[in-house]
Amino acid sequence: MPSCPAACHRSPGRRRSGRRLRITEADSLDPRASNPLSSVLRLRPHLRVLVFDSGVYRMPAKRQRPRRKSASKSKVYDMALIQRGARLRRSPFFDSTLKAGCKSYTVYNHTFLPSYYDDPVTEYWHLLKHVALWDVAVERNVEIRGPDGFDFMQLLTPRDMEKCRVGQGKYVLITDDAGGILNDPVLLRLEENRFWIALADSDILLWAKGVARGSGLDVTISEPDASPLQVQGPKSKALMADLFGEKVTALPYYFFTPTELDGIPVLVTRTGWTAEVGYELYLLDASRGEDLWNAVMKAGKPYNIRPTGPSDIRRIEAGILNYGADMTMEENPYEVDLGRLVDLDKSSDFIGRAALQRIKDEG
Repeated sequence: MPSCPAACHRSPGRRRSGRRLRITEADSLDPRASNPLSSVLRLRPHLRVLVFDSGVYRMPAKRQRPRRKSASKSKVYDMALIQRGARLRRSPFFDSTLKAGCKSYTVYNHTFLPSYYDDPVTEYWHLLKHVALWDVAVERNVEIRGPDGFDFMQLLTPRDMEKCRVGQGKYVLITDDAGGILNDPVLLRLEENRFWIALADSDILLWAKGVARGSGLDVTISEPDASPLQVQGPKSKALMADLFGEKVTALPYYFFTPTELDGIPVLVTRTGWTAEVGYELYLLDASRGEDLWNAVMKAGKPYNIRPTGPSDIRRIEAGILNYGADMTMEENPYEVDLGRLVDLDKSSDFIGRAALQRIKDEG
């Protein structure tokens, strides 16, 4: 539409019943509108009188809608109204996160993930100065076990499992035939032929079952009863010393040990998503979620522990990638600077090997 022409003015000496706009046949009205006049009204909503060459069109007076009183206090949504089920699961710590005042959840691996309890920047600084507790049971685990467990794990990931001993973990990738990244889990080798992979947000349980079906290998693929809590921050080591002693605090990076806390079975790993000092407590009995949460919170009081959501600010600072945001199956390891996780020279074959070799050779 052209700008308002000179005919748009208030007539002197008359009451202001509204502004006028002269519309002639030469003026361009939107031909896509079902009523050409509507294009004028949308762009000049303040007009009350339109003057055409053929006459005057007066618009009806605009009724004022009664203003609604704003609620003095926003209502908190009752999460209990969301049904439990396979599509939306709750972690063993879910009720504890609600009691702790979690303000927002997202869905990750079909499970509710606490997003934040306070301002994310406030939570970031708390992580850097004290100790934070994260419910990350959304990192659902897949267990690979059986006589051919090691051979199957070699097939599933480009990383060489011969370099991972029992009691050790590795950051690994799962790739498809084209070399695309399907997931970037943390792998734990529990026995010679038994592995856990703690997943990012994609359905690798189903992928692994499909691969096992076609591989002819003697393995069992399942989802174990394992739900991680992360304890992260500079004071986390002192807290672990109080809870478990030197057995845990002496763990090298990416190693783990099974233990218990007040009769609660756990597996503690020296891992995290922060690049800060940190640990993960894998709860091995889902019925004891509240007990484990309360025990850690009670022991953490001297260290100013508080529950927070996972800190995207800190992981970005640390250069930690987030699957689904920084990489998907459309990217290969070399595109996201994870080529170090591809062992093209390992003795056994793996899914995506030919494609990744070609990508590396072509640069």
